[in-house]
Amino acid sequence: MNCCTPENTDKNTNFNNQLIIPRQKNSIFNNMVSIPAGSFIMGTNSNIGFPEDGEGPEKNIFLKDFNIDIYSVTNSEFEKFVTETKYITEAEQYGWSFVFYKLLSKINLSKIEYKVTSTPWWCIVKNAYWRRPEGTGSNIKNRENHP
Repeated sequence: MNCCTPENTDKNTNFNNQLIIPRQKNSIFNNMVSIPAGSFIMGTNSNIGFPEDGEGPEKNIFLKDFNIDIYSVTNSEFEKFVTETKYITEAEQYGWSFVFYKLLSKINLSKIEYKVTSTPWWCIVKNAYWRRPEGTGSNIKNRENHP
């Protein structure tokens, strides 16, 4: 079993690589491909998933076509995207984000007020977002090429 997702036990799953259509080169979209609209089965009927998170039961989902990066987006690339599009992340809107506890300094760890009971390794950190990944006092300096 994988962390956080149920395994696909259907060994007959067949993916058609021809469905991925490379996009034209253009600014922040340089490394993106277009994924055509289509249906897929999401979730599981096993007791592994959390229905509250949409992990079950199995359901047929239809997605409109969309674009996705071929590679993980780096902080530098994301900064360019934010500058060009004025995008505001949910963490910036909410004023907090989940941060893995081992990434936090002792000072920031001591300021944690809330944790999710079922996943205590994820801490709710005020002012954590992509430019300040561990909250106040952190930054992405020397991490521009990190995903």
